[in-house]
Amino acid sequence: MPSVTRRQFVLGATVGSTVGQQHSLGLSSDGDTTNSWSFEDDIEFTTVPSVGSELVYGASRQGADSASELYALDVDTGSERWRFTPEEFITSPATEASEFVYVGGMSGLYAVDSESGEEQWHFEIERIRSIPTVANGMVYAGTDDGKLYALDAESGDEQWNFEVGSDVYTQVVSNGRLYVAGKNNVYSLDAETGDQRWHNGDVGTEVPLTVHENWIYVQQDDESITALDDSGDEQWQFAPPEQLSTDAPAILGGVAYIGTAEVVDNFVYGVDAKTGEEVWRYTPQDGSNLYVAAGSDSLFVAGEKLYAVNPTRRRERWVFHPEFRTRALPVIGTERVYLLTGRWEPTTLHARSIADGGSGIGRQLRRGAESAVLGILGIAPALLLALLAWNRYRRNQNSKSEMDEWR
Repeated sequence: MPSVTRRQFVLGATVGSTVGQQHSLGLSSDGDTTNSWSFEDDIEFTTVPSVGSELVYGASRQGADSASELYALDVDTGSERWRFTPEEFITSPATEASEFVYVGGMSGLYAVDSESGEEQWHFEIERIRSIPTVANGMVYAGTDDGKLYALDAESGDEQWNFEVGSDVYTQVVSNGRLYVAGKNNVYSLDAETGDQRWHNGDVGTEVPLTVHENWIYVQQDDESITALDDSGDEQWQFAPPEQLSTDAPAILGGVAYIGTAEVVDNFVYGVDAKTGEEVWRYTPQDGSNLYVAAGSDSLFVAGEKLYAVNPTRRRERWVFHPEFRTRALPVIGTERVYLLTGRWEPTTLHARSIADGGSGIGRQLRRGAESAVLGILGIAPALLLALLAWNRYRRNQNSKSEMDEWR
């Protein structure tokens, strides 16, 4: 079995496991739903988690020679729903779409029923590294032999394929366009037909692409970010002195954010998405690689700890400190942010409340404010009576002084 590199871990590599244990942590938002939980067992999760409508997925293994398993956990509680065990190693994160979950392996693409975990079909091709992408009734997957395949999402029948010319690491569908990248190429295709729109042979990547308003942001060799416009022409390049972390830029509010991966003194840079000019920098005093994901109004920065950051005020909203450092990019769900932690084996999958990180601080602050208001309202009558008494006393004193002067 090939060794798992840092880059392969982030994109998804080999896998396996046993029956897991679920632990609920933190406070509930309404007294009924647990906001934060952790799932741990004597296993190593080897792909970043992915979040569906009701389930969160992660592929794992229990040892170097063990088989792979795809875990499906309840998004609210972390309890295990099912496990899928192919007869090979799982090599990509999973993608849920409608009733199927798609995941890549050493010998092709699998479609698994999201309710039962039963295999529906298997399309045999070379090893898949890229996260399967579903759109237009098709599922797209790139392989190590330099091809991108478009399959019917329900049946698994091949619709077309496209020669990329190098290992395919990522593909993204946006506005009817399909963007696909290898180490030295980026293509734009028609998502329906596979016809080429443009090709840029000067850039490439081994991590996922970021697409925003028809611009493509490419992280190259952990050294720089390059922005391409809708014609494939380079618009700017940002290359900080530090090595970049192995992930794609996260875009929020017109700013592209990326973390660094030095031994000490790591940063999160923010650059204007249209000009490439640095407009923001954050230093969490964290000596670990920094992975950055964007929520609706917060950045989630994962290193030794997980930081929820307000990018406007450049302040931390909350911090979650796990026992061991984070292992990959955090993944944002509807109510929770998911991340993997651990030294090597085993690893733990955490789900933390987006609102307060599972600490209950938000609720405590709200309750504290409510208690303060109620307390003020409670003593208001006494304060009013004291004020009236004081005013009466002052009037009496003034009247007495005036009588003394008259006399």
